[in-house]
Amino acid sequence: LVEQKNHQLLIDSFAEFNKTNSAYRLIILGSGPLLPALKDRIKKLNLEDKIFLLGQKRNVLEYMFVSDFFVMASRIEGFPIVCLEALAVGLPVVSTRVAGLDEAIIDGYNGYLAEEESPASMAEVMQKVASRDPGYFSRNCKATAQKYDISSVINQLTKVMF
Repeated sequence: LVEQKNHQLLIDSFAEFNKTNSAYRLIILGSGPLLPALKDRIKKLNLEDKIFLLGQKRNVLEYMFVSDFFVMASRIEGFPIVCLEALAVGLPVVSTRVAGLDEAIIDGYNGYLAEEESPASMAEVMQKVASRDPGYFSRNCKATAQKYDISSVINQLTKVMF
């Protein structure tokens, strides 16, 4: 839970989204120096029964398997492997526009990238995912992740090198 990951934007975006989607819950995994500030923000928004800071977990996939979609609000990333992991289990990805994801996320196919780094923009793309049939995204997400499978990447490199 560090500045780069922009969890405050995630929390504020979820608060906006939750105004019209009250059945959803937000699970945030991880630990870090911003934990107290994020707890305070959640309390200030009166969302303690909707947003859960669960700390560091080893079984991240278990949380993905019970989720409807994956949201990342990072300010900067390399190529976020966690998004490929989410796609591999069939979860559509909602994210800020960070490096690399514009190659993997196709709006309306396997998730959405927010146009701006704002709660309104993030909430808007969360709404787009929530309003579609979950099965629609699942197949597309898995197909996208398959392109980044190690055997697929090795085959592509072999074709280029030889």
